[in-house]
Amino acid sequence: MTTMPGSPVVGGEQVDLTVVVPASNSEATIAEQLDALVSQRWAGRFEVVVVDNRSTDRTPEIVSDYATRHENVRLIPALERQGIGYARNVGIGEARGVAVLMCDSDDVVAPGWIAALGDALRSHDFVTGPLDVRSL
Repeated sequence: MTTMPGSPVVGGEQVDLTVVVPASNSEATIAEQLDALVSQRWAGRFEVVVVDNRSTDRTPEIVSDYATRHENVRLIPALERQGIGYARNVGIGEARGVAVLMCDSDDVVAPGWIAALGDALRSHDFVTGPLDVRSL
């Protein structure tokens, strides 16, 4: 499988998708979400950009630990103002992928989430998936 046309080069390899995860005081939930994201399998290349939006807890330290252990995880600060929309926009601005997926720090993506959406984005400009509010 080839990467999406126009994929930017990161560390000598191309990135097809960026997963943007805004986070603010998410130390209770971010590890479970990052575990779910780094365990995703897909034929394309993806990165996970966690955008710390003024956390006062251990969120940045937890994400930094993941970034040390997983080359496709990055921590980006969004400190100018508070708000999930602002944090998402900062993450999109830092994205290295051709396409962007978004999820929240208190979500837990299902196995196959990146593969399903990444494959769909190969032939569609915009995709979305189901929302399960009962699992959490």
